[in-house]
Amino acid sequence: MPEHKTYTVYPFHGVERIRFGLSRQACRELIAAPFRTFRRSDFDPAETDAFHALGMQLSFDPGGRLEFIELAPPARVRYLGVELLAGQNLSEVISALLAQGLEGARDEVGIDYPTAGFGLYAPDETLEAVSVYRRGYYDTD
Repeated sequence: MPEHKTYTVYPFHGVERIRFGLSRQACRELIAAPFRTFRRSDFDPAETDAFHALGMQLSFDPGGRLEFIELAPPARVRYLGVELLAGQNLSEVISALLAQGLEGARDEVGIDYPTAGFGLYAPDETLEAVSVYRRGYYDTD
């Protein structure tokens, strides 16, 4: 995949052809770019693949299936035609998504759109990252 690609969010399915449930190896083959594998914390059940040149990190469940995608610059991300990264102001993006009928839940570091399967990380009101997750990712037992 080329650098600076624009990724479209598909709610609860992933971005572009990178879909939740794919194996780690299948994701690596689809992306076909250098990566680094690391563990986010001692408590994470599985390692994350970081494709730094693409601004993408992929997290997997203990069975090695994709369950979470994080995108940051230089990646570009869109949902319903709304640009979600590239230094966008959070308030402007919230307004544009609201105009599309999408409401989110604000917190101290951004906003989550649980009906669309993604969240926006913007601790200083400037978008820094987009998190895309599979259905049930944040459900508690």
